[in-house]
Amino acid sequence: MGSIMTQGCDILPKAIGTRWVCGMWWFFAVIVCQTYIAQLSASMTSALENEPINSVDDLAKQTKIRYGAIVGGSTLEFFKEVLSSSKSFSYYLMHLSLHQASKDKTYRHMYETMAANPAVLVTSNDEGEERVLKSKNTYAFFMESSTIEYKLKRNCKLKKVGGELDSKDYGIAMPASEYNSPFRTDINRAILRLKELTTLDKIKNKWWHEKYGAQKCEPTVDENDIEGDLEMENLMGAFVVLVVGLVFCLFITAIEFMNEVRNIVVREQVTHKEVFIKELKASLNFFQLQKPVLRNPSRAPSIASSDSDERRENQAKAIENFMNLEKAV
Repeated sequence: MGSIMTQGCDILPKAIGTRWVCGMWWFFAVIVCQTYIAQLSASMTSALENEPINSVDDLAKQTKIRYGAIVGGSTLEFFKEVLSSSKSFSYYLMHLSLHQASKDKTYRHMYETMAANPAVLVTSNDEGEERVLKSKNTYAFFMESSTIEYKLKRNCKLKKVGGELDSKDYGIAMPASEYNSPFRTDINRAILRLKELTTLDKIKNKWWHEKYGAQKCEPTVDENDIEGDLEMENLMGAFVVLVVGLVFCLFITAIEFMNEVRNIVVREQVTHKEVFIKELKASLNFFQLQKPVLRNPSRAPSIASSDSDERRENQAKAIENFMNLEKAV
């Protein structure tokens, strides 16, 4: 944590192996910070360049993605009706709310854009679907909500954006007079009854979501939502460097450890096994602040005492020589 926050301490490693461990960790921390900064910058830049399309208003404000509908279809006629109804400006202000006025202004602009470029219009829903799939996110197609729902269950590559432009119900065409359509009232009652019993929803679920090649599509995730996220793949190189560095540190530490064992064996004249076990225990005991000195019990105490006597004699001679030198001066 101190390495990442650039806050160090006074406790510094001395051995080569531990120095390598600290160096690898510092290098890893720098890579992680730099990767995060680079990913954040790329995410912010991409968010400014590629604004997500989540509604009709977003589609109308941009020019990168073209949009179209069926020539002479109900969707295109809806846009055309909005254009026709908005020609009387005074009526427009008196009878429409500000929100609806803004919506109609957007629809009018979109119709004028499609009318000015007939190439975006198609002759069928299948042609529009094929064009969307081949356009690689550069073409959007307006379609009736029921048809869109049916298409989405047959092709998981398609995506619905935004809500409905308008709401209209389907009906069964019958003669206007009661005399020519004696079953109209009974049919109306039957349809209302089917709605109350949710039978119509069950029928729709059967033929829209179960039959005729319906697929179970996974929930789609917008690329703009995940673009710029710091994934594990972005940090894989940093972790590889860290692991390789730690393995190299273990190798260096093992060499230092065995060299220290060899020095103790030569100095104290003991076996490698005994020194290795005691040094390993001392190294793994993290609560022990001082390591006990290993002595050879078979070593003669007279040798140790003679060494100390000789050392004291040398010290006395050195003091005497120093005093004689001071008197001479």
